[in-house]
Amino acid sequence: ARPDPPSLRLLGETFYDPDAPVLPVHVAGTLAGAAGGEDVAVAVAGRIGALTRSYTYGGKTWFSAMLPEEAFQRGPNAVRVFLVDDSGGRLRLVEAPPEGS
Repeated sequence: ARPDPPSLRLLGETFYDPDAPVLPVHVAGTLAGAAGGEDVAVAVAGRIGALTRSYTYGGKTWFSAMLPEEAFQRGPNAVRVFLVDDSGGRLRLVEAPPEGS
């Protein structure tokens, strides 16, 4: 098990307007306290919409995922990011809270 959860810094907006020319289906950010090569689950509005892996670039640990447009609701959306922990023979999700929370 991980001693402390990683902290999350999301890049970009999570406001969804289906009529906008650019949609927030690409979710990316950094995970302080996480390593590259970890499994990452990205949830929008309480549902996991994508699985990806973290990677290291420029001395930071990053994640990047494309979510289906259907995962978003009109207006602001709550995006939550979890590391998938498979230690101890069981899968569990460890949430990466936003930096400073």
